[in-house]
Amino acid sequence: MKILVLGDSDSAGRHTDGAPWPELLRQSLEASPGTTVTIESAAFSPVSPNGGGYCERKARGAQAGGAVLLLASFPFVAGFVWLRVERLFGKRAGRWYKKLEDGFDSGTKGRGQGRDTLNRLAPKTIPRLVGRMPYASRQTVTANYQDAFRALSRLEDVEVVLFGYPGMSEAANRGKAPAERKRFFADMREAARAHHFRWVDGMELFSGIERDDVMADPFHFNARGHGIIARAVEEALNQSA
Repeated sequence: MKILVLGDSDSAGRHTDGAPWPELLRQSLEASPGTTVTIESAAFSPVSPNGGGYCERKARGAQAGGAVLLLASFPFVAGFVWLRVERLFGKRAGRWYKKLEDGFDSGTKGRGQGRDTLNRLAPKTIPRLVGRMPYASRQTVTANYQDAFRALSRLEDVEVVLFGYPGMSEAANRGKAPAERKRFFADMREAARAHHFRWVDGMELFSGIERDDVMADPFHFNARGHGIIARAVEEALNQSA
């Protein structure tokens, strides 16, 4: 069995304190006697155009029998000061600010009470002066995911599972974000139904679980969170079989 995971830094395991969920999924599937599973992970961005062609090429190249596509609202929910600086003053200024921001965070976080206070206050003060900007609009993200759906639906021998990220960060639960996310996932679920894809509802999956129990940082899951995702995706794949 070959499975293609079209995911992000979480599925790549860059921030977890344990094995990432695709590896946990592989281990669990191979627990069945005589089963060999190969999982190929590829980064997918709903911000970039031509995502559909990319998904199709990756799936055909991997000769996958199953594909798992992560659906994230992060690109239109989270706002970044450096992107706003880039829009106002150009790419060079944006890169300069991002480098400065990263250096400031590492230089003040966990460096004593005074610097820790500065680290907490600066992210609140600077955006008020400059503003924030997301990677893309909800409409753009929706359109790019729908393009990916159409491409994957052309692969008749590939079972597709869609995982809707729960969005447990503060950014996903403030201002207009909850309403935007609700509309986004409603559109995604309708499109999934139209293409006969399997659906894993991340919001439902993590309902009632404290954020600190499953998150390694504001945007990435810890080992427990990865375990929950792996079990849910395995169940969806088994339903597809």
